[in-house]
This record gives sequence, C-alpha cells and structure tokens, in this order.
Amino acid sequence: FAEDPATTAEDLGYSTMIMQPPVIGFVLGLLQDKPGWPDGERLQQLYDSLFRHALWFEGPSRDPDSDGLAEYRHSFDSTGDQSPRWDRHKLDPNQVVGPFRGIEPVDMNLWLSLLWQHLGEMAARLGRSVEACECEARGLA
Repeated sequence: FAEDPATTAEDLGYSTMIMQPPVIGFVLGLLQDKPGWPDGERLQQLYDSLFRHALWFEGPSRDPDSDGLAEYRHSFDSTGDQSPRWDRHKLDPNQVVGPFRGIEPVDMNLWLSLLWQHLGEMAARLGRSVEACECEARGLA
C-alpha cells in the first residue's frame, strides 16, 4: 500500500465505487421470505455470485493481515467518505477524502457476518448442508 500522501485514489486503482460495505447481507434477510424470492437455478446463481463477493472480503485486498476482519483502505470504501470518523486514519490529513491506513471497522464486519449467515441459509435451501454449516460458521467467526 502506498505511503506517499500525494498518491491519488486513481493511482491505487480505486474508483468511487470500488467497494461499499456489504449491506446486501442485511437486505437478504428482509427479502428471502417475500414473494419473488428466487429458487432453483436462479437461487443457485444468486448464491454463487454473493459467495464470490463474500470471499473477496477475505482476500488480500480486504484482509491483508489474514485475521478474518475485512478492512477499509480508502475513505471511498465507506458510505461516509467525508466523515470526520476517518480523519485520524488518513495518510494525508489535509485531504477531504483519500487513502488511509487499513481500518477494521465493526460496521463493515457486522454486515459481512450477516452476509455469511444468509449465504448459509441459501446453501441450506439448495440442499448443500456442508456449505451451509461453513457459511454460518464464517458468519459467527
């Protein structure tokens, strides 16, 4: 990760929407028992896509220290990119938005936990009991 305060978001490969908190985990809980909830092949496609998304948060770009907690690396990663909440973490405190030291925020990891729990429920509906247990365990870790 670049320590140079002159580094821009674009230098780091960021765009304004590279990552936002995984609130889809919360949304899944609201939708899964509503009319129109997918089943069969459509549920399988949704599950596979969201599973890959959840795994991305465990990879080196979001969990570089492999401690199981995903990190924000730029103010664009949160929904409050100009929030004073991030000011002390910025590499260049004079910037309104910008890169900062990795932060393992409780809110993002809570959203991610919910996503894993709902992926477990989806896997169970698909008859994949082993995957369901693994997903639910990740959600509780």
